[in-house]
Amino acid sequence: MKKILYIIMCAVIFVGCTKEHKTYSLAYEPITFSFFEGVDTLAVEIRSDVQWEVFGHTNEPTDSIFFNTLNGDGNEILKITLSENIYRTERNFEVKIKFGDSDSELLPVKITQAKPHFYIIPTPAVQYVDNIPATYNITVVSNVLWTATSTDGTLSITDGGSASEDEDAVDVVEVSIPVNWDAEEKEYTVTFTGAGLTRTAKIIQAKNGVEINGVIWSSFNVDAPYTFVDSPEKYGKYYQFNRNIAYPGDDQPLAIPGWSTTDAAFDADLWQSINDPSPAGWRIPTETELQSLIGYLINNSTCLWTRAWNVNGLWIGENATSASNTNAQGCMFMPAAGRRNWELGEMTNNGIAGRYWTTSTISPILAITFFFDDRWYMMGTMSSNIEKSSACTIRCVKIQ
Repeated sequence: MKKILYIIMCAVIFVGCTKEHKTYSLAYEPITFSFFEGVDTLAVEIRSDVQWEVFGHTNEPTDSIFFNTLNGDGNEILKITLSENIYRTERNFEVKIKFGDSDSELLPVKITQAKPHFYIIPTPAVQYVDNIPATYNITVVSNVLWTATSTDGTLSITDGGSASEDEDAVDVVEVSIPVNWDAEEKEYTVTFTGAGLTRTAKIIQAKNGVEINGVIWSSFNVDAPYTFVDSPEKYGKYYQFNRNIAYPGDDQPLAIPGWSTTDAAFDADLWQSINDPSPAGWRIPTETELQSLIGYLINNSTCLWTRAWNVNGLWIGENATSASNTNAQGCMFMPAAGRRNWELGEMTNNGIAGRYWTTSTISPILAITFFFDDRWYMMGTMSSNIEKSSACTIRCVKIQ
């Protein structure tokens, strides 16, 4: 059973012929308290028949020690909390408690906090990342052996550390995460366990989509039917109006044999949901949603024609002018994917202009698309009509 150590100091003060006794004591275990590197709290039982206060303390650095109270009147519990020691050296603290009015009547509480032997970098171990497939590094410094597990991400190594108390091992764990297809942030948790201790790192990945005027636009083009591409700059597949047949991109730039210009699907006034190749939970935007997007871009100057991932395209969002492929800053990138020509299906304008379908038509042979290039975006990105037998890319919106 643990023992409780008491420090009892009695002071006898003579005033004239009157004798006054002050009795006060501290109880805590042990007198020198050795925390490990984690955040911890020491409870000091104060027994006193006079008022007391935390008179002063020495510590390094100055923001590493905290108290639940700085004074009291009688018997109380003083809780002293130390922040995690992220430094490579031992830390020493001394807290002095004054009883009554005399500066000479002090009792010390000495605390030693051990240097860290098991910690992870970055600290705090939370990384906020863009919604792209990527690998992120977590550095583990430890003189104990540890193992690692992850909720979803793939780890390059799952164990490491050192068996020597006097020698720290430095290991770098690579956490590979895929694209987040959901319209909510995704959290990956990596847990390191060793010598009865636990360290946790988190990677919070941005959601799929940017909300503009109440509409959530996907961060990715549609690839094969019911799938997204795996990176924002990729063109994806090309579709004719109201057909869910996917055609290849600029890797096959020539005309497509058997290209249809008279398919019965072109007769529809709207793109029918049964022919929508968008992934589950998403759909092709309407003309109304496109006009809302265009209005947002014109009124707020929140778009920028630029080059990202070595691809020409348009950044859209509040931080469009400073967004990049390494930090999207909550914006979406729409590549200038061009289109396949209505007559023979050959590629045209890829890398020069972007043209994305809506569900709406303007006539029996023309449908409405979202169009931009390096000139039109400066005058306000615009809607543009195009032959239904042309094949364009799709940037879908969330079904809400």
